[in-house]
Amino acid sequence: GDGGGGGGKKSKLKKLTEDEQSKLVTETVRFALFTAAQGAALKKSDVTQQVLKDYKGLGSEVMNEAQSVLRDVFGYELVELPRAADVGSAARGVAADDDGDDDARFEA
Repeated sequence: GDGGGGGGKKSKLKKLTEDEQSKLVTETVRFALFTAAQGAALKKSDVTQQVLKDYKGLGSEVMNEAQSVLRDVFGYELVELPRAADVGSAARGVAADDDGDDDARFEA
C-alpha cells in the first residue's frame, strides 16, 4: 500500500497542491532559521500562528517535512526541549512528559 504509520489519519498535507506544500515547508524552514538566529526556541504554536495560520491541522506534518529539509540541506536537527520548568536541570534531550507546547532548538 501507499503511505503508512499514520494511525488511520489521512494526510491533510497531501491534499494541497505541490506548490502549496512546498511553500508551507519552505516558509516553516525560513521561520525556523530566523528563530534560531535570534537565539530563541522554535515553538510549534508560533509556527502555527505565523506560518500555518490559514492551514489549521497541518503543524505536525509540515514540521516533519521541514525537519527533513533542515537536516538534509542545512545539517540541523530539531530536538525537543524540556518543558520550561525543567530547563534549568536539562538543556538537551527529549522531555519526559509531552503535554505542553512543543519547543525545539537546533543541534549541528
